[in-house]
Amino acid sequence: MKQAMLLLIAMSAALCSLAQNVGIGTTDPKEKLDVNGNTNINGNIKINGTTGQPGQVLMTNSAGTTQWGSFQSPGSDQYKNFVCFANGSGSWNVPDGVTQLLIEVWGGGGGGSAYGGGGGGGYARSQFSVTAGTSITYTVGLGGSRGSGTTNGQSGGTSTVNVSGVQSSAYGGDGAVTDATFHILFQTPDGGSYNGGQNTIGANGEAGYQNNISYVQKSTGVFLQTLRGGKGGDGANTVNTGGHGGFANINSQGNFEGLQSDPSAGRAPGGGGGGGGTSSVGANGGSGRIIIWY
Repeated sequence: MKQAMLLLIAMSAALCSLAQNVGIGTTDPKEKLDVNGNTNINGNIKINGTTGQPGQVLMTNSAGTTQWGSFQSPGSDQYKNFVCFANGSGSWNVPDGVTQLLIEVWGGGGGGSAYGGGGGGGYARSQFSVTAGTSITYTVGLGGSRGSGTTNGQSGGTSTVNVSGVQSSAYGGDGAVTDATFHILFQTPDGGSYNGGQNTIGANGEAGYQNNISYVQKSTGVFLQTLRGGKGGDGANTVNTGGHGGFANINSQGNFEGLQSDPSAGRAPGGGGGGGGTSSVGANGGSGRIIIWY
């Protein structure tokens, strides 16, 4: 009996000395639990007592610690859902299970004038870490109003998104001037710029274009003046959003001949309005836009 007790004590001491690492399928465990073979778990895996949310995977953060997170890589479907805001102001709540947002913001396009097109709106793209239920507030910038007579085209409005106190902004393009002193030396309306936090990239909108005057020969000794209104600048990170300028052929009596067209408004997101070619009126700029990917 005494020998059995001594053997049990010796075995317990040996197990205690080895209890720091436990091996299954191995006699030399390198970790607290070292399994050599397949593992079957009937239940959830928890990290620090927490199970993952839908769509999350186990990953290692920058500190080398394992945690639940959203998988992100080029070509992944991380941001397969989106919501789009084309006007106004309001708020949007982060859905359950979402931890990352990618937000695109365009400012409004500037209005065109009699002498040229308005500037395109700026563009910002920002990434945010969020928690479910967070309220995101936003404002979509309007397109600038057209200039007519002696009034300039108005600048486009600024579009903003605010996520937990961090704001991402895309500014509107400048409106085109209508001052006759700029008829020949046109003051080019700048495209809008952008601003945001350290996780923001962006681009400036395209500048508006001035009107162009040229001459074509209709017949022997007869020439027509061709007036092409300046194109509105494209919104940043978009193509073909700037409005077309007006067009007309004018004879020596000052009358229109042949085809003619009025300037067209800028298209969303952020296109500048076209410049007047057939009258003293430009066209309105296109409104901005906000897209939240999640």
